[in-house]
Amino acid sequence: MIITPGISIVLSFVGFIWIFMKKAYAFVIAIVDEHIDSVKSKINNAELLEREASLALKEAYVRKNDVRELIEKNRKESEEKIRRLYQENEQYLKTLRERFDASLQAQLEAELSRQKNLLMTKLSDQIIKKLMEQIDSADCSISTNFKKDDLRKLI
Repeated sequence: MIITPGISIVLSFVGFIWIFMKKAYAFVIAIVDEHIDSVKSKINNAELLEREASLALKEAYVRKNDVRELIEKNRKESEEKIRRLYQENEQYLKTLRERFDASLQAQLEAELSRQKNLLMTKLSDQIIKKLMEQIDSADCSISTNFKKDDLRKLI
């Protein structure tokens, strides 16, 4: 039998494939199976992470709504407190104004009374002075034993 170069190449190739299948095939299959398992594991981990992210997102939406409700509640409470403080401040200012007005009225009345007394004293002094001048300038022979204090009491 004559082996031609083409047949020898084919036989070599077949022998190589047979040795490869016998020795290396199991090793290649093991590596490919390991890689497949690794990819499956990564896919499973990605799916698990996706589920966890989805749950976290849902929880975040729930918390977001809770926070919105809490903010709205606090806003309403703050507005109510501010309204009450305004009312209390208005009442306090009204009370202060009333006290100030009463105090000012009392001061004005005291000053009026003091001025009235001072005016009356000056007026009585002027009247006494004029009377004394009239009495002194009059040609009467009546003796006048009036004193200024007596006239002041009289007036």
